[in-house]
Amino acid sequence: MRNRTIALLATLGAVLAAPILIAQSPFPQTLAPNTVVGRLGVSAGPAQQIPFANLFAGMFGGAVPAQYSVLLSGGAGGSLGGATIGTAGRLLIDQGAGANPAFTAPSGLFTMAANGVATLGTLPAASVANSNLANMAAATIKGSIAGGVPADLTPGQVGGILCVPSRTVLTSGTAQTYTTPTCNGVTATSIEVEMVGGGGGASGSGTGATNGTTGNSTTFGALTANGGVNGTAGFGAGGAGGTATGCDDNITGGNGVTGTGSAAAAVAFGQSGGGTFYGPGGIGGVAAAAGGNGIANTGGGGGCAGTSAGVTICSSGGGGGYCRKLITLPSATYTYTVAATAANGAGGTSGANGGSGAAGRISVTAHWQ
Repeated sequence: MRNRTIALLATLGAVLAAPILIAQSPFPQTLAPNTVVGRLGVSAGPAQQIPFANLFAGMFGGAVPAQYSVLLSGGAGGSLGGATIGTAGRLLIDQGAGANPAFTAPSGLFTMAANGVATLGTLPAASVANSNLANMAAATIKGSIAGGVPADLTPGQVGGILCVPSRTVLTSGTAQTYTTPTCNGVTATSIEVEMVGGGGGASGSGTGATNGTTGNSTTFGALTANGGVNGTAGFGAGGAGGTATGCDDNITGGNGVTGTGSAAAAVAFGQSGGGTFYGPGGIGGVAAAAGGNGIANTGGGGGCAGTSAGVTICSSGGGGGYCRKLITLPSATYTYTVAATAANGAGGTSGANGGSGAAGRISVTAHWQ
């Protein structure tokens, strides 16, 4: 009897439980839009349908991260959060232990666009110390031969870049133009001018001889080297040497000389013309020989002619003045004139022609160092 009672009760319990099981929906249930299955709170219990808004509020401590932001953990037990956004081209930088990473804009020379393209700007002036440069081989200089990437240049390569002095010698010309030279596009930083005036012409010897012609002046801009004075016929003094003005060195040329002998002498000898920085004047003539001309472009005075048969002797011409000047930061151009040859005097009876005075010259040396 007891066993039958237990079996009956079991059958009754199964029948009563069946409607309950049939009434429950299978898992998962149909959910409303924008919801998830879970459980809010801190205690165990049945599953719940949780709206997104409630879910985010629980996960992020009530503040929902901005759209497109990066989720960040607040540490053990902390709420999730989002890194602050709003400026394109920033980088997410680790801030170290105990702090959230943060979007940081690049600073200094480095910039980044929103598409991720990075740009390295130009170094500011005086920002790289010598100690930061690569080591260089001994006896080298950093530079470039053809442009582009710098290189360590050898002495031979440097010599090809640095401009060596350039010299121009002018031996003729009136009111001409000298142009200060350039090298590798750089105008010379200084020029050194050397010049000499023309020599004076010697007179002729003999009865009825004529005087020579005074030497011409050489000029370069405001600088002047005057010509030597001419020799005079007879027993007059030789021509005086020319002077110079405006230069650092202003040297007067050598004086001409009267020939030796007398009106009663059977033979008289002519004397040399006045010399200059560039050499002696023309040589004197023997007996009735003509005097020598001054050496070309030295500014030397003409030599005196000799005589024969006891006739009047002559005098030689003076040398031109010498001028040397260093001009720093020279002008682009200068006007110059080189002294031309001075004519000699003609010889008379039993005499000979004197020597002509030499033309002058100008020598200009340009420097870049």
